[in-house]
Amino acid sequence: MENNDLKFKIIIEAAEAEIKIDSYDIDFNIYKSAVSSINTAELLIWNLEETIYQQLTEQNYLITVCTRSGEEDPVLFFRGYMDLNFCGRISSENRLTDSSDNSADLPTKIKLIDGLQAYKDKYINKNYREEVSTTQIIKDCITAMGVGTGLFSSNIPAKKYLSFKAVGYPHAIIQKLCNALNIEVNIQNGLIYLLTGQEQPDSDKAIVLNTSNSLLPRKQESGLIEVSSNFLPELNPNDFIKCEFDTTEGFFRVSEIRSNGNNYGNAGITKVMIGI
Repeated sequence: MENNDLKFKIIIEAAEAEIKIDSYDIDFNIYKSAVSSINTAELLIWNLEETIYQQLTEQNYLITVCTRSGEEDPVLFFRGYMDLNFCGRISSENRLTDSSDNSADLPTKIKLIDGLQAYKDKYINKNYREEVSTTQIIKDCITAMGVGTGLFSSNIPAKKYLSFKAVGYPHAIIQKLCNALNIEVNIQNGLIYLLTGQEQPDSDKAIVLNTSNSLLPRKQESGLIEVSSNFLPELNPNDFIKCEFDTTEGFFRVSEIRSNGNNYGNAGITKVMIGI
């Protein structure tokens, strides 16, 4: 059952295979984090045509997921490579639409991993025989990982080594160096971000959360604060939000995001985790 009258579209595109899926009912469960956890997206596409399904699962394609409301420009929601171990048809799952059990519906499950190409089968073997900075080592490792740079803070402290052997998985070397420098590193939509935690918000770009679009903030055992809001596909970890609640007010950098919902009945919610 294709749905040509959606509240909003979810557009799934594998450019390499010239596949574009933009007129299907789709459930989504998206997790993004500013820490070292790998970002993941789980999608259920209902009644996907067999020919498209066969094309999509031929190999591990880079997939871009966007949302689009009306005539607005598409918003990038997630980008990652398919995890073929967790993709396929599911014959035992039904869904309810308009209070009716649609047992004939056939869901296709797709799992995407952000930055998979940076973690898989990447290796560096570089011996620095002269003085070298941590900045240079990190940049060489990023090149070896095959990813672009979303943000490389200009305030990262530079440590010098008289010599250094960068041998092994480049992402592990970067993580070790960043831990020593007390800076944060993560991959988001295929780009690497390195931050000191001292970045300042851009008040004009920060999304405002208040009682008109969100539930009241709740403090978690971890010490972080959770705010459940309307579906926010444009929001990412490391972005800043502005909270306007009696108990929580000001600008906060986003630490973690979970978005759940679908495009055919309930747009869902986005749960935002922020620091104190």
